[in-house]
Amino acid sequence: MHSNDILIGSMYVTLLAFYVPLLFFIRAKSNLQRAERAFYRGMVSIFENSTDGEDPIAEVAILYKRLSESYTEITKKFRSPAELIEELIVGIDTLDEKVFRERYRIDRPLQFRSKLYGVLTQIRERSPFASLSSKEANLMSTLATALDSSNKELGKNIIRQLADELEISGANLRSQNQKNHVSFIVSVVSVVLTVFFGIVSIVPLLKG
Repeated sequence: MHSNDILIGSMYVTLLAFYVPLLFFIRAKSNLQRAERAFYRGMVSIFENSTDGEDPIAEVAILYKRLSESYTEITKKFRSPAELIEELIVGIDTLDEKVFRERYRIDRPLQFRSKLYGVLTQIRERSPFASLSSKEANLMSTLATALDSSNKELGKNIIRQLADELEISGANLRSQNQKNHVSFIVSVVSVVLTVFFGIVSIVPLLKG
């Protein structure tokens, strides 16, 4: 096989190794944006169409559930609708009208801020551990039960389990940071190799 063919083939492989993961990342980010925008439009619709006496929490839960079925990316960043509502409130408070509309494709719903905060408070009261993993939420719920019943032994046992979970979470976080660092290095090397192989493959053509 001609050396130029080998170089060009190597360049294509390097390009695929770099751009395929990049395309998946872009797609996931785009889906997350769509899901956020759909959720916020849904929240506005709930407030505009709900009547007195209706429970908006149930409607919000349905909205989040349906969107998470269509866009799995949303559950990776927002474990509960409460986190999405928090994000929306922060956006209302910190972004100007133009930036807010560009990001979420809706007008800044200032008139619904108090209702959003009210729904957020209710969700936190009903499901205070919704943003935690199922195992962590169960431990916290059991700890609350132990405190209410003055069961010291149960409380001590749960605290030990929570300590173990925190240790595991810390180890997983360090491992993930290391993986991200390695991924960054691989990406840089891929770009360098792509440029190198591109130059090497072009030079003979220029000489010819």
